[in-house]
Amino acid sequence: MTPYKAIDIIITNTDAITAFKRKALKSPKFEILGVLIGRVKGKIYIDDIVYPEQEAVNGPGDLCKIHYWPEELQAIPGAIGTIHSHPSAEPGLSKEDMTSQATDGDVVFAIYSFWTKKDSVRRSTSLDFYCGSPEVIVSTGT
Repeated sequence: MTPYKAIDIIITNTDAITAFKRKALKSPKFEILGVLIGRVKGKIYIDDIVYPEQEAVNGPGDLCKIHYWPEELQAIPGAIGTIHSHPSAEPGLSKEDMTSQATDGDVVFAIYSFWTKKDSVRRSTSLDFYCGSPEVIVSTGT
């Protein structure tokens, strides 16, 4: 059972989400990271996405993961979490995703996955939002 719970997300700036998806799809070998700008008032409102300084580091295969500085993310006014891409990966959370969410203090985080099924040439995509207690996330051990 996942430690994450269903949440109400209101996206007030759909252009920001569309721009993030385009940016991610144009970089199929690199993860892309953005900071979610918004507010929490009974529900979670996503108003914008900003792109902090980050660098690519070697990941598994020929995929480049991202390296960023959490203290810089937390200093961005209105930051409530992060969004990042999972190129060539079906939806799912990695141990690193859960650890960074807890470490960074994200209220919410999102993963935009895109992949091509082995028997298809069509690309599938998924944008999923998560939130949960950092104590529970860290203790899952997965």
